[in-house]
Amino acid sequence: GPWKASRPFVLVGAGEMSLPTLLAGGLDPRVSGVSCAECLVSYVGREAKPWSGIPMGLLAQDILDVGDVGQLAALLAPRPFVLSSAVEPEGGPATLGRIRSAFEFTRGVYGLLGASERLKLGEAADLRGMLLGA
Repeated sequence: GPWKASRPFVLVGAGEMSLPTLLAGGLDPRVSGVSCAECLVSYVGREAKPWSGIPMGLLAQDILDVGDVGQLAALLAPRPFVLSSAVEPEGGPATLGRIRSAFEFTRGVYGLLGASERLKLGEAADLRGMLLGA
């Protein structure tokens, strides 16, 4: 039969590994939840400046034809997703307002699935508690 985890299988990504962690979690149904810190907030910068401090390896050709980071994160729904902090493509920290704006689509999908409590944006959360309480 299909493989089934005997306990929650959670992915945690930090910095430049946050985006690959988010994508792996969104595409693999075995993942029970994802937590990211210092994730790229969007492929689109707020200003026309070159990327700074973000590896160019995070770029995929025509990725915006599929979606921006917020749309890709919606693939995780309804599983728990915690994004404690994010960075702008220019390298600086993203504000809480920018995070919420960039992940508005994600919040909408979680809301439609009745899983709003499983999404935490711009705040630390107890992912283990979210998984065990789910």
